[in-house]
Amino acid sequence: MPRRFSVRGRASYGLARCDRCGFNYRIGDIKPDGNVPGLMVCNDCWDPIDGNKLPMKPADDITLPFVRPDN
Repeated sequence: MPRRFSVRGRASYGLARCDRCGFNYRIGDIKPDGNVPGLMVCNDCWDPIDGNKLPMKPADDITLPFVRPDN
């Protein structure tokens, strides 16, 4: 028997398929994946952004101001 979706309180009848699990969800319940933004996934399949893909923290500035060379 086909699964029925309630449309009460929704603006759209649209359905979308999750790119990971393949199940159908309401179009408002699908969002871009955090790790791979090209995938549209459901809340259960959503992954946060991988920490290794973030830019590195800037190096600490440990030099002293007004440094003069020795003569």
